[in-house]
Amino acid sequence: MFQKLFFILLLLLSTSLSWAQNSDLYSAYTLLISDLKGKKIIKKDIENLLEGHPALNFEFMTFEEEPIEKENDIIWITTMNELPGAEPIDDEYIEFFSHGFTEQDIKNVKSPQAGILIQAFYNYDNWQLTDFELSKLLPNLAELYNATIVDEETREFFNPTAFKTQRVDSWLAGLPDIKNQITAHFYQENETHCRYITLGMAKYGLPDIVFNNLPCTADERVNSLAFLIAQTLIERNSTLVPSTFEIDIDLLKHANAKAFFIENLQDNALKACTIKWTLAEAMEGDPDNMLIDISSATDVEGKDLNNPIQILDAVFGNTIQISMASEIDEELEAASQKAIAQIPEIKEQFNNGLPELQHLLIKAAFKSTDEVNLEYMWVEVLKWENGVITGILMNEPRFESTFKHGDKVALTEKVFYDFMIRKGDEIIIESQTNKILEGRD
Repeated sequence: MFQKLFFILLLLLSTSLSWAQNSDLYSAYTLLISDLKGKKIIKKDIENLLEGHPALNFEFMTFEEEPIEKENDIIWITTMNELPGAEPIDDEYIEFFSHGFTEQDIKNVKSPQAGILIQAFYNYDNWQLTDFELSKLLPNLAELYNATIVDEETREFFNPTAFKTQRVDSWLAGLPDIKNQITAHFYQENETHCRYITLGMAKYGLPDIVFNNLPCTADERVNSLAFLIAQTLIERNSTLVPSTFEIDIDLLKHANAKAFFIENLQDNALKACTIKWTLAEAMEGDPDNMLIDISSATDVEGKDLNNPIQILDAVFGNTIQISMASEIDEELEAASQKAIAQIPEIKEQFNNGLPELQHLLIKAAFKSTDEVNLEYMWVEVLKWENGVITGILMNEPRFESTFKHGDKVALTEKVFYDFMIRKGDEIIIESQTNKILEGRD
């Protein structure tokens, strides 16, 4: 849904990117202006503003010119008092990827008449100074022309004030809070799974992060894992990513980033693991950057984690409750029977299509390998036909089992015990058996 490239920079990439390969890092921003009020973008005004940023080495270039290689870091600025025809950006994209927008920003994005393109080429040794100083410059330059900022790497739109708050003020002790510097796309990959990918890590000479074959209920929580991996990589202060590396919330240097992750921990969180990655296959619309697929890890106890959901649960803890079966509980059985009676209605609703971003989960009975113990675990439903429910197991079994959290399972309706409908972390229809159990805690 959100794999659409912004249009301004694409007009210049053919001349820019070949040279960009000679530098360690590259970033680009476009300032969109809908009304110059009868004036023109004047280089002298920009030069006066740049005097307040002596750490930035800049030069102007025309739309037709090709950048010339420099030994030192360089910021190329292209002013465009007229823009070539451009495809308009749709309202849905603006809604999801805009920050702090006003009516003026909407006008700038939907009807741009002029623009300023800023392309930064810099060496890794200077990335912190250059990135921070450039981030400080952009909102000041945007305010000069009442412009809207477009980050061409993350494909986001910013009101100048929002850009300063998110991209500048979140730096601490020379480090960025990475969740405020990058973004992510989460979308339906096929009929049964979703795909997650970050955008923006190329600005730091680091790979973007991919999670494949995710249950679509993972949209909110998986951000925490991706941002923790990204924050860890940025704090390693190296563009080399070893084949395995440790992530550990307690070892993070950025205090505010660390606090954010701690706030999202469950009681059973381990807070750390050793990540393993492979090169990810690029899809249409992915960033032009190295992509790493995070599909396995080892937890602090040496246990293998075989998919992103297992990694997420090990590091941050599992929020979905497992019910243990012992003696007959009349109150729970009554609640379960009410849920079972709704099977025809629920199945029809699911197969007709739930509202966007909503997902059906069923609680089902699973026997342990020795068939002695019984536990009730949650399954995100992917398909339901001919009395068979196919889905992704959302819990880690407590007893020995042939299944693991994140495995694809096929169940008969006979093991159906309860259900709920979620939209991310929001509960749309609550599980009645869960409600009873939570009331007993």
